[in-house]
Amino acid sequence: MSSSHNGLRIAHLSISNVLGIEALELDAGQLTMLEGGTGAGKSSVLEAIKAAVEGKGLRPKLVREQAEEGRVVLLLSDGTEINQRFSADGKARPPTVTQGRARISSPRDYLRSLLSPYQLDPVAFLGKPAREQAQELLALVEVQVAEEQWRAWSGGELLAGVAYSDHPLAVLAALEAALMEQRRGRNAAAKQSEAIAADHAAHVPAGFDAEAVRGVNLRERVERLAEARAHNEARERLERALEAKRAEIDRLKADLSFLRGEADGMACNLAEQEPVDLAPLEESVAAHEEQRETLAHYDAAQAAREEGLEQRVHAERLTTLIEGVRAQPAELLAGAALPVEGMGVGADGRLTIHGRDLGQLSDGEKLSLALQVAAAQAGEARFLCADGLERLDSEAQEEFIRQAHAHGLQLFATRVTAGPLVASTEVA
Repeated sequence: MSSSHNGLRIAHLSISNVLGIEALELDAGQLTMLEGGTGAGKSSVLEAIKAAVEGKGLRPKLVREQAEEGRVVLLLSDGTEINQRFSADGKARPPTVTQGRARISSPRDYLRSLLSPYQLDPVAFLGKPAREQAQELLALVEVQVAEEQWRAWSGGELLAGVAYSDHPLAVLAALEAALMEQRRGRNAAAKQSEAIAADHAAHVPAGFDAEAVRGVNLRERVERLAEARAHNEARERLERALEAKRAEIDRLKADLSFLRGEADGMACNLAEQEPVDLAPLEESVAAHEEQRETLAHYDAAQAAREEGLEQRVHAERLTTLIEGVRAQPAELLAGAALPVEGMGVGADGRLTIHGRDLGQLSDGEKLSLALQVAAAQAGEARFLCADGLERLDSEAQEEFIRQAHAHGLQLFATRVTAGPLVASTEVA
């Protein structure tokens, strides 16, 4: 936190016919405390300052009842004068901003460049969802990561679905989630492959020689079996023909000589053709067909095991990448100028303040956080409006004021007390 008091401040404040204030002239100090009872006009002073800079207040009608025009004039420490008028219908007239005798040509743009919206209403930060708060805080941390580094953290290639253009700390959280999803997929694929391998392995007996089965030519064995069957069938036909001829010899004894010669020839041919034993060939073909089926289970089991192993290797690689990504937020924050004291990143990638989620902070811690965010985003004008300081106990009020001074912010604050509006100033 800086203790420098450089920057523009409000030196004098003039309000006439705005909200419930008929006329108010106030020389502002480093701390301007506005105190009084309910309806005394404390918050109206802060709203008038906001309206002078933004051209509108929290309420649609800013002009005091029965007045024709309201006016707020801010005199800054460098002599710049901001003059904002409001008509009775609630509309803001074009503001005038002068520096010495020169008038700023684009006053609204100039005013927007002076300070951030949170300087006028720091509590607005607390009203946002925790996710938006975290995004705004991250945006205040200037961290640069080269594309080559993103590729390395991502495993070599940028991952689809990860918005690498976002703030690096947000990208790291998205990258971790993407890598974890990849790892879940790899582990699921490995588990499925391992289950397939086990199912196929159940069909492979112990001692099965896959290579021996793989080297057998089943087609050759089937062809040999077919040839043997054809041979035996031809022999059976020849045998039947011989029997027919012998029967014919019995019937045709008159032509016995001719038929006997033919029969002798057939007998000789038959003697040359020994029968082939089909049983061994049939058993060989049947056994090999069964072994081929076993071989298919064996090969499928081997392939599934290799696929499972490959998936496990990928999963382990993703685990290494995830661990590397998880370590980066702390390292990036360690080398960055943090806008908020105690800002860090939890193990789940969420933003923390002193190790706790934003939603777990006390009211005082939240208000302190809002102050630090306003200070980090503050423009050239270094003043802050804080409504309702009485919500903090006395010790917390003093700490809030101390932090505002430590950040070099001029503070306009309200506090409920009894009686009419009283403004007290303190010079740093």
